[in-house]
Amino acid sequence: DLNAESIVEDLCFGPGIEVIDVGFAGVDESVGVFYGAENFVGIDSGFLMTTGLSVTTMGGIQTGADRPSNFVASVNNTSTASYPGLNTLANSDVIEDVAVYTITFVPTQDSILFRYVFASEEYPDFVCSPFNDVFGFFLTGPASNGNVQTTNLATIPGGTLPVSINSVNSGSAGNH
Repeated sequence: DLNAESIVEDLCFGPGIEVIDVGFAGVDESVGVFYGAENFVGIDSGFLMTTGLSVTTMGGIQTGADRPSNFVASVNNTSTASYPGLNTLANSDVIEDVAVYTITFVPTQDSILFRYVFASEEYPDFVCSPFNDVFGFFLTGPASNGNVQTTNLATIPGGTLPVSINSVNSGSAGNH
């Protein structure tokens, strides 16, 4: 039986990382696994975190992210989870339907690698609107001066803009 913690533990950790703890805040149904997606998202297998439901619920109502691409998986997951910094990324006092992993680990080699893909069913329809799906990938650890530092690794390549539907577009509503 897969739950949010076991999904990450089973799929994401390889050599070079000593995992101390995995925590999850949100709704278990907002997290799922995928396989055979190299041609679609550039990553063969992994896990997804969604503001909706990761898979269609039993009972035949097609609500999950596993629907064919011409359908909209628009059932919110109703999570009340949060994380410091997400409001700033979303440029809003209100954030909804959040899934948050908190992973405590110690690197056992001199570098670590994370690969991710950001996607949103609200793109491009809600670009430049108050509805701004965001993705934060926060790494907290010691800075060169010995203080603790938190950095959002999910930024637009070549800059410091956070990854969101309002930052991965041409800047015009409804355009990409």
